[in-house]
Amino acid sequence: MTAEQINSVRDSYGGLESRSELLALLFYKRLFELAPELQPLFRGDIELQAQKFTQMLEMSVMLADSPGLLVPHLESLGRRHAVYGVRDEHYRVVGQALLWSLSEAMGPELSPRAHGAWAVFYQFLAATMQNGTALGEAWHQAAAQPGNRVTTPTNIPS
Repeated sequence: MTAEQINSVRDSYGGLESRSELLALLFYKRLFELAPELQPLFRGDIELQAQKFTQMLEMSVMLADSPGLLVPHLESLGRRHAVYGVRDEHYRVVGQALLWSLSEAMGPELSPRAHGAWAVFYQFLAATMQNGTALGEAWHQAAAQPGNRVTTPTNIPS
């Protein structure tokens, strides 16, 4: 992402701070409209899940220009989501739901430039989480091989 895109994402997210709960609830509503088969992956309280979503999004926005801090967190998140049943093809519909919910929550306050910056930002988030899933799967496959004594690397939280 460029510095301009990061600033655009941050500026637009700043306008959402008072509406972050609305954003999260709109996101899940749209996600389940687009892909009702994903609803069983969310077994708990959707309001608690919405709060976690908001916290993750806020942290990602804050660390957007610090990939050394953000990437390990996203990779770990990707591994956890794989355990919950999230597959690569789900990331596309999640992106659609996120961009739609941003547009709904912000209305005309979300400029086309900011919308484009969010699309790029989401692609980064999704690709990094998917990379974390792949790293975790590779580690587990190596550990499962007979005779391998693989330990968890310090930079790949389980």
